[in-house]
Amino acid sequence: MSSFFRSEGVSLCHIYVQNEMAFDIVSEFGSLGIVSFVDLNSEQHMFQRRFTNEIFRCDAIDSQLHSIINQLSKNNVPILEESHSEFPSPKYRDLHQLEQCVDSLNVELKTLSKNMGTIRESYIHTMEQYSVMKKMDKLLSSIESAQSLIDVEDHTVEQVQINTLTGLIASDKMMPMERILWRFFGRNIYIKVIELEEPIETIKEIGMDDEDQFVYKKVFTIYYKGDNVENKLRKICDAFNTTIIDMPNSSDRAEMMNRLDQQIIDTRTVLSKSKDYYHKVLRNCSTEIFKWRVQVIKFRSIFIELNKFNYDLAQKCLIGELWCPDGNRPTLSNVLQRFNQINDYLAPTILDIIPKRNVKQTVPTFYRLNKFTNGFQQIVDSYGVADYQEINPAPYTIITFPFLFAIMFGDAGHGLIMALFGLWMVLYERPLAARKIRDEIWQMFFGGRYIILLMGMFSIYTGLMYNDFFSKSLNIFGSSFGPVRPGTNSNGDLWYNNATMELRPDRVYTGTPYPFGIDPVWQLSANRILFLNSYKMKLSVILGVTQMAFGTTLSLLNHIHFRRYINIICEFIPQILFLMNIFGYMNIMIFVKWFKYSYENASEAPSILINLINMFLMKYPTDGPIYLQQWFPGQKTLQIFLLLSALICVPWILFPKVFYLQCFKRNRQYEQFVDENQVDEEGDAAGGGESPSSPSSSTNNHGHNESFGDVLIHQAIHTIEYCLGSISHTASYLRLWALSLAHSELSEVLWSMVLRAGISASGSSHYLNGLIMFFAFSMWAVLSVAVLIVMEGLSAFLHALRLHWVEFQSKFYQGAGIKFDSFSFDTLLMENEIH
Repeated sequence: MSSFFRSEGVSLCHIYVQNEMAFDIVSEFGSLGIVSFVDLNSEQHMFQRRFTNEIFRCDAIDSQLHSIINQLSKNNVPILEESHSEFPSPKYRDLHQLEQCVDSLNVELKTLSKNMGTIRESYIHTMEQYSVMKKMDKLLSSIESAQSLIDVEDHTVEQVQINTLTGLIASDKMMPMERILWRFFGRNIYIKVIELEEPIETIKEIGMDDEDQFVYKKVFTIYYKGDNVENKLRKICDAFNTTIIDMPNSSDRAEMMNRLDQQIIDTRTVLSKSKDYYHKVLRNCSTEIFKWRVQVIKFRSIFIELNKFNYDLAQKCLIGELWCPDGNRPTLSNVLQRFNQINDYLAPTILDIIPKRNVKQTVPTFYRLNKFTNGFQQIVDSYGVADYQEINPAPYTIITFPFLFAIMFGDAGHGLIMALFGLWMVLYERPLAARKIRDEIWQMFFGGRYIILLMGMFSIYTGLMYNDFFSKSLNIFGSSFGPVRPGTNSNGDLWYNNATMELRPDRVYTGTPYPFGIDPVWQLSANRILFLNSYKMKLSVILGVTQMAFGTTLSLLNHIHFRRYINIICEFIPQILFLMNIFGYMNIMIFVKWFKYSYENASEAPSILINLINMFLMKYPTDGPIYLQQWFPGQKTLQIFLLLSALICVPWILFPKVFYLQCFKRNRQYEQFVDENQVDEEGDAAGGGESPSSPSSSTNNHGHNESFGDVLIHQAIHTIEYCLGSISHTASYLRLWALSLAHSELSEVLWSMVLRAGISASGSSHYLNGLIMFFAFSMWAVLSVAVLIVMEGLSAFLHALRLHWVEFQSKFYQGAGIKFDSFSFDTLLMENEIH
């Protein structure tokens, strides 16, 4: 866990490896996930690199695999998945074999699909012919009437040749085609239409659809005279995608129907066997497709990393540059030693570790994380990755983030629901992860399951402290306010005759405070909101100042680690004094007021706000109300001292460091010092801080090469940012009170306007009252989850995020580092949604 508080040491290494061993070594590194390769060919185009052709081969294999996977999916053949950790590291010789297997399978599936499509098309065409034949007997009887319609104007009997054109068309296209035919030919044709009772299967490519599709069709026969008309009729029918069927003579019709019937049986048998064989091939490949996809992803990633290597023509070897955490260096050496022993006939692989003081690049930041700490580290990294070996806010965020969230979400009932939801995801994380749900919202919730669990648990705690359970108070230990003594009011009426009563602590307080949290009697009090607002407002300020002071203290640890001692004197000391002289003093006044003043002398309790205003105005009244006067002897002297000390801290932050850097720069030994010791903050971190008197600032190394004006402007911005930020950030913590108030009031509104209204319903019968209560409870439950838990929870989460990113981390955290991007097969497969 030590590497979690501050990033682990990372070393820059050069590796010299023979071509024959390079692939296997990089493959082993990918399995271990312990190194991050540096691209030494960043200036080269991708097509100029050594292993680009192999990457294209992998892309072609991956494209074929996706085509096969689509066919498996459309035919409802499940892919048998295994744990990819059981697969061995790929070898270069396996690429050609994989390429051949995938290519031959893809060709076979396409050939089968094409052949079945041809057979199916023939089968459907035969079925259409057979269906038309069965309907033709009904149409033949209309020939004479059609001929009489054509000869309407001439009543003389004349020998006219009547031709027919028979076909099949989709039902929804029949009417449009009929209109077109009547527009073109008018009374020169006659159309007879009969609808088929059963739908006919459409012509689709087999293997490419989830299920067969059927369409209702109609048989049509067009009677016409003249040979020139037929060509026009066929063109119009083709435009509507009809199937034209050549009808035989009546004497041959029965024989043709028998032949079509036998052809249908034969074609159906062939098609069924083809489908069975096609699905057998799919089932066989479904056991291998997952392994092949994992392999091609690994192959492609290895070649991408190998493209980052330089090639030495003289030594005929590859030269690579990589980052390796110090804790993994023994593993790295063991891997190379093992490969050298296996390939003893080749030149050995050499690993050259660069001394950290000679490293000029920005060192990446590396933390060893687990599934619990990973979520909180992601919260920090979303704002910015820590500089190398800078203090990591994540360990403190594990506690402070859910706690500040709970301050705003302080309801034990709602926190219980959230905690149970998080606990469910934690206890069933393996089966839930195995389901591989792709929904982004679910993945966000599941990835933050431990955060949700802690937020719920802390909300239960703060809810019990507020004594707020679904907007109601729990009287667990019994109220500290005893029974009201009998008496009369000013009108002489007994107290139990009044709608309200006054609980005076001097009369009804037992003298022992409620053991845990807020006394439940405040739930009935008319001034409940005033009391809770005062309490939560002061609590927000106390927590805010404490967290900012802690963040400023963490900056001291950074200065000590990087040996930036000038920053301790010129930044940390005046910053902590400025913060504590004003806001720390205000927190002390809050505690003094809580401990010194009770119900016995509540009227004498001073106003903290007025006192703080008078402190800045240097007004100390001696007359007037007692709560506006001084608290204690010597208060005036103390506050003037604190105020002047805070004002002195402003030029203290601004000028001394600037003049120190300028004097240091003018020193005649400056050049020599730079050559030997100049290291920027990231270099200090890489070397563990070899420069005890390094003048680098807390933000960047602006003291060496920048002019005096630039340094002064930079430091002025830093000073203004801190001083004004301390004031605005303290006020920003009041969001803890504001959101807590909004949550409690919304919860109270839902209780009184929805649930209580349903419970107190007075219907005409018990059944009606029960029905009303059921719907009222259902509405209350849905609104509580949707509004108070989901929406209010998201709002509190975002505000807690802001408080950590801005108010807390700005005091010590730069967040300008580079994340250690390890070459890991596990990470790559997760990115490709393979678990």
